[in-house]
Amino acid sequence: MPTTFPEWKELQPPKQGLCALRLVELNGEPALFGAMIARASQSVIETTGQQHVMELAPIALPKGALPPAFAVPALFDMAPEFDLASDPSGNILVAAERFQGGSNALVVGEAAQGNFTVTALYQDFTDYQRPRFIRGSAKPGSRTTAVANRNNVALLAHQPLDPKQFGRAPAPFHHLIAGDAGLVIAQGAAQDPLDSALLLAKAPPTGSGALATGERPSTLALHEITQGKISHKAATLFGTDATYGFDADIAGNRLLVLGSTLQGAQLISHDLNSGKTAAIDWPTPVPGDWAASPSVLVLSGGKTLALAFFEGTGRAATGIRYAQLDLTSLG
Repeated sequence: MPTTFPEWKELQPPKQGLCALRLVELNGEPALFGAMIARASQSVIETTGQQHVMELAPIALPKGALPPAFAVPALFDMAPEFDLASDPSGNILVAAERFQGGSNALVVGEAAQGNFTVTALYQDFTDYQRPRFIRGSAKPGSRTTAVANRNNVALLAHQPLDPKQFGRAPAPFHHLIAGDAGLVIAQGAAQDPLDSALLLAKAPPTGSGALATGERPSTLALHEITQGKISHKAATLFGTDATYGFDADIAGNRLLVLGSTLQGAQLISHDLNSGKTAAIDWPTPVPGDWAASPSVLVLSGGKTLALAFFEGTGRAATGIRYAQLDLTSLG
């Protein structure tokens, strides 16, 4: 598919040891954050009881201002997965794993002027992983999905359980589908995101052959949700047992999906009207042999897609690939 990439850059991380990437739109421009784990300051330990922090450091892009860094308290020296969104005031909304030993909690909060505030803590008997904010027509940061108890993609309730309800009330989530990772993209103006939505779900891995990140490949499928029911007719993206990680966003009737796959980084466009999927060719120099932590973001106006991922060759990471795709060039 012929394309135009106004930006195609290899970025240098601001610090060594970055473990994950995520794009977010701030003041109409993309911003890229990288996460790493560090020892918490004494004041953070005394205030929160957490021994470490997940530092979210901004990575300089070719254009746009550099937002301030911020930190999310963490108990263990382990790299959590996270997601970002932004509200109309320019605050950054965060959903992140919090490792606790037996099971992971899920932290939701917001960062303003470099300061992070917890707004919800899902800390019950559920093991939460891979949180994602719902995208599309839903209010940014309003609802969150996560993998619950390892193999269930679930929509979290608006509020977590009160500690007094632990073991007495149902877990605060709605099961969607069995999966290792999932992302919901709401469509239309319905207040309930499950009235009309797309669901991308990565099946539980069954084989071996993990990336250096520990991710194992499985099948990524696209489902439709109508009035809370998931269609049994699903479109397979990138092939059977071919996907390590993914991210997606929507522009009109076009779904853009960036995958970390057996073939390295792959970007596809899926037409929601025709159901046809087309691969988008990379410009030169092409990415390395493998990719990790893919992140995509359709900017306001729907004409530009920003994307980023780690790339590498063999067992060595070579850098961060950042690009912008002119969506009008896709026809």
